[in-house]
Amino acid sequence: MTTSIFSTETLGACQEICGKSGSNFTPVFSLLPKDQKEAMTVLYSFMRLTDDISDGESSQENRRTNLNNWKKQLSEILNEKIAGFQNSSPVLNGVKQLVDQANVAPEWLYEVIAGVEEDLIFKGYATKAERDSYCFKVASVVGLCCLAIWKGNQTKGRDAAIDTGYAFQRTNILRDLMEDFKRGRCYLPTVTLEEFGVSPMIPTNGTQKKAWNRLIRFEINEIEKLFLSGRTLLPLLPRPGRAVFSGFLGIYHAILVQIAKDPEVVWRKRVRVGSIRKSQIMLKALRIKWIGF
Repeated sequence: MTTSIFSTETLGACQEICGKSGSNFTPVFSLLPKDQKEAMTVLYSFMRLTDDISDGESSQENRRTNLNNWKKQLSEILNEKIAGFQNSSPVLNGVKQLVDQANVAPEWLYEVIAGVEEDLIFKGYATKAERDSYCFKVASVVGLCCLAIWKGNQTKGRDAAIDTGYAFQRTNILRDLMEDFKRGRCYLPTVTLEEFGVSPMIPTNGTQKKAWNRLIRFEINEIEKLFLSGRTLLPLLPRPGRAVFSGFLGIYHAILVQIAKDPEVVWRKRVRVGSIRKSQIMLKALRIKWIGF
């Protein structure tokens, strides 16, 4: 058995974070070889902790301070300014190993923090380019990290990994419309709202719902193109990574399919993937791991 690149403390902390998360993604990590499974556990934990800083209940000023401190700690450990790393977070100790030994680029990690900071001082997006820039920071760079960890073809697979991140985050935006509106937020660009004649608020009459249905269907068509691009990454991945990526794709696409069947569902509840569909997706991923297709 190969020796882990991560300390026992790091793995323990990250496994605890993943266990408490209730994420649809973390169980799929089990399809990976031990070293890649551990790397994904560390990566997810970093993303989770970074996001939690923004979503905390303290004042915005405190959260910005905490996020800046987190970024400073990341910079210090990546630049080896913390002797022996003994004073840093065990998760950041693991992130250091991701950069040094799993080919995860430091700039991708800083992009994630920048995206979370954008969320913290949220001002909305006037254009599609602004929306896409946000999606790149919080989702597409995660795809690039995964591509590196899974030892995929980073040259040929880069665009597909980026498009997958766009597909996942734009699916999130549709799924979370009602929740975000209640928080006074809208992640859809103003230009799109104006194109379909809607306002960033929950529709209350038939006319408003029809207009929103048209917008949501338009978004779904655009997101489907991104999923199509993302699927071109599958043959560029070794079989274990291909299996996990298939699971990720299946879970997110299942959410989009539910919204496509009934666009108004986003105003009634948060769309989730049912246990039967999750099992089907997992079985397909297992088949890919063992058979290859």
